[in-house]
Amino acid sequence: MFNTTIVLICFNRPLETEKVFNKIKLIKPKKLFLIMDGPKKNCQNDIVNCILVKNIITKIPWKCEVYKNFSKKNLGLKKRIVTGLDWVFSKTNSAIILEDDCLPSNDFFNYCEKLLIYYKKNNSVKFITGNNFQKSKLNIKADYYFSKYSHIWGWATWKNTWKLYCDNNKIWDKYLDSKEFSKICPNHLERRYWKSMFNKVKNGILKSWSIYLLFSLWRSGGLTATPNINLVQNLGFNKRGTNTKNSQIKYSKKIQNIGKDLKHPKEISHNLLADNYVFENIYKQSFKKKITNYF
Repeated sequence: MFNTTIVLICFNRPLETEKVFNKIKLIKPKKLFLIMDGPKKNCQNDIVNCILVKNIITKIPWKCEVYKNFSKKNLGLKKRIVTGLDWVFSKTNSAIILEDDCLPSNDFFNYCEKLLIYYKKNNSVKFITGNNFQKSKLNIKADYYFSKYSHIWGWATWKNTWKLYCDNNKIWDKYLDSKEFSKICPNHLERRYWKSMFNKVKNGILKSWSIYLLFSLWRSGGLTATPNINLVQNLGFNKRGTNTKNSQIKYSKKIQNIGKDLKHPKEISHNLLADNYVFENIYKQSFKKKITNYF
C-alpha cells in the first residue's frame, strides 16, 4: 500500500485515463481523490465518454479511502482543476496529482513521496514535478535539481503551497511590471513571453490555470524540485488536448526510472543553467511555433 494521497483529474478521455489509472492500481494508494468535469452541453460524445471514464476510475480492486468530486455540468479546464484542488487540500496536507493524460513511470510515485517528506518543513522548496525538459542528463551529482519552473504534467505539493494560488488578474498585471518580476526573469525576451502568455489567459484566448500557479510560486520565492530524467509522458498531444492539440514541436515520449534511493543535492540553489536551457529551447521556441506546451 502507498501512503501518500493520490489525485486523479479526469474528463472525457477513456483510453488515456485507463492507462494512467492502471499505473495507480500498481501502487494501491491508501487515499484516492477523483476529480471529474461534466460533459459539455448538448455534446453526445462527451456524455458517452464521461460515462466510460467513470466506469474505469470507480472500479477499484484494492481497499482504500475514495473521495469523489464529480461535476454534473461542464466547468471547463481552469475552474474544474482549481475547485477540485481546493477541495482536495481542504482534506489533506499533501498530495501527488495526475491528470488523465499524464502517464507516470513506475518510480514517479516514490520520487514524489520521498520529496514530500524530505522538504515538508522547508520554506524554499514548494513544488515537485516529474517532468524533465533537458535533452541530456545534467552534469550534477544528484537525482534532481531546483528550478523556477513548475511543470504540471505529473506533480506533487503541500496544502501550504496550494494556499498561495492566486488568479486575480489585477494582482498579476501589477506584478508583471514590477522589479520583483524582473529579478525572476532578467531576460527581457522571457519577460515578454510571460506577459504575452498572461494576456492570452486574461483575454480568454488560452484556458490555463497553471500560469497563475507559476506566478504564485515566483511571488513566494518558491523553487521546484525537478528530476534529472523524465518521469512522466504526456499523452495529450493530439486533437483532443486543450492546450496541446496544435503543437508542432517534437517532444520526448521516453519515461525512465530514477531509482528508489534518491541522491539529494547538497544545497538548495536555483539551477540557472538548466532553466536557461528550458527557456531557450522550449518557451522561446513556442513563440515561434505558436504553441503553449512543449516536452
